[in-house]
Amino acid sequence: MTSKHLFFNAMKEDLRHKTWMTALSILGNFLLVMVAWLVWRSNYMKDYGSVKGLLLQEERTILAVAEGVLDFFGSYLAIGGGLYCIAGAFFAGMLSFRYLFHKNMVDTYHALPVKKHTLFGVCYVNGVLIWLVPFSVFLLPVLLMGCSLVTQLGHGELVSVLLANTGLTFLTLTIVYLLVYHLVLAAVMLSGNVLNTLVSAMILGTGVITALFLCVTFFEVYMDTFYAAALDGTAAVYASPLIFAFFLVFQREKYMAGSPELWEGIGAGLAVSAVLVAAVWLLYRGRASETAEQGIRKPAVSAAFRMIVGVAAGMCGWLFFVFLTTDYEAEGWGIFGVVLGAVLVYGILDVIFRMDFKAFFSHKIQMALTVALSLLVCFLFCRDWFAYDTYLPDQEDIEEIAVYSASLSGSYYDYSTSRTRILENMHLRDKEKLYTFLETMVEHEREGTEDEPSEHITTRVTMKNGRSYFRSYRMTGEDKDLILSIVTEEEYLKHTCQIEEDTLAGDVDFTLYTAENTYYTYYGGKNPKNVMEQVVRAYNRDVMENPESVLLRQGRLLAKIEFELWYRDNVRNARGNGFMLNVYDTMTHTVAALEEAGYRITDVAASDVKAIVLEMNMDPEGLTARDRIDMAREKYGVDEALSGEQDDGEARGGPSAEVNHDQGTETEVIPESAQDIARDTKEAFLSGQFVRITDREEIEEVFGLLSFDLPYGSIGIFGPEYISVDVEISGTDGETETWFIPRGKLPSKYTERFGEQ
Repeated sequence: MTSKHLFFNAMKEDLRHKTWMTALSILGNFLLVMVAWLVWRSNYMKDYGSVKGLLLQEERTILAVAEGVLDFFGSYLAIGGGLYCIAGAFFAGMLSFRYLFHKNMVDTYHALPVKKHTLFGVCYVNGVLIWLVPFSVFLLPVLLMGCSLVTQLGHGELVSVLLANTGLTFLTLTIVYLLVYHLVLAAVMLSGNVLNTLVSAMILGTGVITALFLCVTFFEVYMDTFYAAALDGTAAVYASPLIFAFFLVFQREKYMAGSPELWEGIGAGLAVSAVLVAAVWLLYRGRASETAEQGIRKPAVSAAFRMIVGVAAGMCGWLFFVFLTTDYEAEGWGIFGVVLGAVLVYGILDVIFRMDFKAFFSHKIQMALTVALSLLVCFLFCRDWFAYDTYLPDQEDIEEIAVYSASLSGSYYDYSTSRTRILENMHLRDKEKLYTFLETMVEHEREGTEDEPSEHITTRVTMKNGRSYFRSYRMTGEDKDLILSIVTEEEYLKHTCQIEEDTLAGDVDFTLYTAENTYYTYYGGKNPKNVMEQVVRAYNRDVMENPESVLLRQGRLLAKIEFELWYRDNVRNARGNGFMLNVYDTMTHTVAALEEAGYRITDVAASDVKAIVLEMNMDPEGLTARDRIDMAREKYGVDEALSGEQDDGEARGGPSAEVNHDQGTETEVIPESAQDIARDTKEAFLSGQFVRITDREEIEEVFGLLSFDLPYGSIGIFGPEYISVDVEISGTDGETETWFIPRGKLPSKYTERFGEQ
């Protein structure tokens, strides 16, 4: 009993010296919890006067307010309370053992009639209670008011959700507080003053994630095949307590009702916090009294801090000067940055740790080693000494391969399925063909394809020993046959193009875009065998029967279908994911399914087209007829040879070629019909040259090549490049619509007309 009374008496005496900290904690929690709740409630009620007035509104309005209460105890309390919690933990950690920073106070405290571990317990517990008690005191009545309001609004079923959310927020913030508190205490035990404590806390709290960030930056700058999305930095976050604290706060805000990711973070937070407090206790027991008012007195710790931070500073110096010169291969400037950054930071840390300005060059050998190590790391990346980009395992060591190309896949914008997850679920096992693919991709990296049109294809290689590695290779036009032989396999199509029917099991919005109409339907997932499943089934059949046509977007675009998938949780409605399907005239099954469902997907009839305008944004002044033809052929990608050579300036064209171009201040005779056209055309056309097609047979010929819109995801080196043209529909008073033609499909006779005078 005497020992217990002694402990509590020591706690009261210690709190008496921390009155201002307690007052600040009470004030901050009062404002962030109690006052914030009252302000929130006032803002919601100002339009209704009272709860009775709110109950007279529509049910969706009442539900929105009830869900707003959940948001307050989840989203707001997690962010607002979490940030204040981190700041409070930092200051509490700095000042809970403030006597350790002063020689006279150390002697006084150590002279007290209490054991050393008792003194530690007193200061430690008070540092926690200073935040925990005020936060709990204000949170409890606010929680009761929130439960009361939700019940009055007629949604008592949300009370249990509210209690669970608030409890989860309280648990998360408590762990966040302990993480930062223990981190700062560890820095306090290593240091003898506030400055050294701040430096140590930053190194311990952010060091691992900073190292990872620098390595990833170097990989992205110098490794052409690096695929950052496959990198899981969670372990680095867990090993950086200060960053981990912010990470947990925002994880709590993101996962309102909890999730495996959040519980994993909470468990990791408890583990890291336990390790830190054990380290704090050991450091406290081994701390010498003469450390007060000094820097870091442990030579091994200070040397490790200086060298680690010095290497990081050297790497930052390399990147800074390389970026400054906009030349990633400027090794001379990189070396200068390494030497400057490593020496400067190493010397400054030496001054801080020893509290002596003369200590800048007191460890010359260690400083030189730091510079050398920094240069070694930078050159490892810069010159790829570990052959990262050109790594090629033996064929017999490979178990399977997975590949993914954004342009050679289904038209997804699925938010729940990442590219990495697709690669992890795909299993391609034609080893001979796939190894040829790897050899080809690695050869590109050895030879370099920067000057060639290329596109990235993400690759996962799984070895027989279970290890996997990811690369983002560059494929060129010469690889088309090899790539198509891979991406048209059933295993690839299943994971990148086909759509599982159970994807539509929930609430779904279905939108069909055509040249004439937009059809929008909300199904709500009530009919499991509705038209959407029929369309998806037909689309999957087209994918399997004619994969090359779908992947390369061959044919004329007739429609685009957008599926938006929604899910409802117990807190609020939230958007899930979705996908967009391109429907071409070659996709017979999908077209038939849409027509069977009653959707009219026939596009604008060629007979309704009044004119098609091919435009060239050029200044024709000083250009010969051949120059204009060549520029038009370059734009529209005509592959057909000219039917015959003609002199520059000689007219070319068909029965309805009408051209106009601006010759600046020069005067040129223009046919009357062309002058009429110029007057009736938008001013935009007057800045360049255009060809207007009005002959009925020619309209039908060109219109059959056009798509009413750009296909979703129409990019890539293998698919067609689309060029915009203007289509004038009858009855639109001269207004035009923008349609698209694949590059290389326009007959050459139309581009020749750009040479007419």
